[in-house]
Amino acid sequence: MKKMKQGRSHLPSENTRQSAILKYLNTLHPDVYAAKVILCNRRGVPDILCCYKGKFIGLEVKVPNAKVPPHQIFQGKLINIAGGGWWVVNDTDDVKKILKEMK
Repeated sequence: MKKMKQGRSHLPSENTRQSAILKYLNTLHPDVYAAKVILCNRRGVPDILCCYKGKFIGLEVKVPNAKVPPHQIFQGKLINIAGGGWWVVNDTDDVKKILKEMK
């Protein structure tokens, strides 16, 4: 019998959260284009890249209270400087709030 880890094991993983967010975003067609970044030649590129009604969005998906490494924050700042939007999100509800504010 496998012993369960203590702590966050009952919370959805970042991969599960990413999948749920992508599924939600892709239901908004044709207002959105969203893709999960699997491999990139730049360290720190957000997990999900999205275009919503002409606005570029980078979403870094983290479990609650997870630390965002400096290289990810740096890439987020570059996106913001270029006129896009970058956010750290925990779940689909966070994404819904962001999109609602953008309308």
